[in-house]
Amino acid sequence: MLVLKMKMVILTANSPVSSPIISSDPPSLDSSYENVNILNSDEDDNVTANVINNENVRSTPTFEEVFPSPSTNNYEAIPTLNSIQSLPTPSVPSLHSPAPATPITRRKHITQNTNLYSVQKTGKSIQVTEDDIKSFLAIEVVMGIVKMPAYTDYWAKRTRYAPVADIMSLKRYEQIRRHIHFVDNIHDDSSDRYFKIRPVMEKVRQNFLKLEEEGQYSIDEMMIPYKGRKAGSSKQYIQNKPKKWGFKNFVSAGVSGLIYDFVMYGGENTFRGYTFSDTEFGLGFGAQIAIALCQTIKKSPAVYMRTITSHRQN
Repeated sequence: MLVLKMKMVILTANSPVSSPIISSDPPSLDSSYENVNILNSDEDDNVTANVINNENVRSTPTFEEVFPSPSTNNYEAIPTLNSIQSLPTPSVPSLHSPAPATPITRRKHITQNTNLYSVQKTGKSIQVTEDDIKSFLAIEVVMGIVKMPAYTDYWAKRTRYAPVADIMSLKRYEQIRRHIHFVDNIHDDSSDRYFKIRPVMEKVRQNFLKLEEEGQYSIDEMMIPYKGRKAGSSKQYIQNKPKKWGFKNFVSAGVSGLIYDFVMYGGENTFRGYTFSDTEFGLGFGAQIAIALCQTIKKSPAVYMRTITSHRQN
């Protein structure tokens, strides 16, 4: 048996071996990298350099070769936001530049109404300051970015989040959260669904109107998500929206996605402050939305709008 094995070894070493018919290598494309020796870095570098300098090496097929299209001339011209000529280019502050502070007059107004409401509700003031209001608003912004299941989790021992917990205590935050007000409830306007936030909402709208305009606009409805129980009839339900519950808001937005004006839905009082001619009034609710939002467009625009089927509701 040992002699037989030695003969087989000698025969294998001296005789050419043909490949078995039943097991052949699969066909493959010629590759310029087949001689690369991965065990020797010097040879690897030399072979790779030769491959790069070889003009006969076929590169990966381009998109034009695989999917030719006579209607497309340049596949490399990838569209970007900068290619949109109507896109406004406002000056964007540096990432680390200090954010513009809430105007002092507005902070003072919120501070006064918050202390006033605490007196009206409990008989004593919570003594909130303008700095407290500024810190509270900062916390609300951070909570909107870094979300937790409950607001108390930002102060909890196991889930404490320093950028929030270090600004103010949980007790102080809850105190302000419970009493913050933007108007005096004594001057309640029952015809305005958004009476309690009207000053802030109008200030936000005025800031939108200051933005540099674009040439193309889309008018449509959007939802401001809200599932609370304190909104009354202001909370709407739209089945086909990603956020089905919330406040219905009609907006005019540009190609960039920026909002330039909006009209909050308020039933019969949706168009507070707007005036329409008899002809415009007879066009219906959807057309009046378009007319109202187009009134603040200064340049000659191209406006796109689908059919708005909403109607006035009490």
